[in-house]
Amino acid sequence: MALVGAGNFIYYFTRQARGKRLTTAVVVVGMVILAFAIAIMVNWLANRYNRGWDLTSTKMYSISPKTKQVVQNLQSPVRFVHVYYSTEGQYRLVKKYLEQYQAYNPSMVKVEQINPDRDLA
Repeated sequence: MALVGAGNFIYYFTRQARGKRLTTAVVVVGMVILAFAIAIMVNWLANRYNRGWDLTSTKMYSISPKTKQVVQNLQSPVRFVHVYYSTEGQYRLVKKYLEQYQAYNPSMVKVEQINPDRDLA
């Protein structure tokens, strides 16, 4: 609603200006600026509230309700150490699961990612 109001404001403000070209130019510039502002805001919100949806019929990429309950009710801290190689195909899937565990109980679940190819000790 605010976007429509901003567009109307720009339109009526420039309507008073002389010449149709000036009016059109100001409206176009205003709308481009508004579009960039909206894109930046949507991007910021998407990064801040990063949510994913598992649309598979078996919920293959989601944590089960029982696992969520166990993770949320942890009484002592748990540390996951994920050792992987750059060429592993399942790396991203395992990383997603571990990040989901951590998201459900950040104070009790700690995740450490180690790539022996990169993190030579």
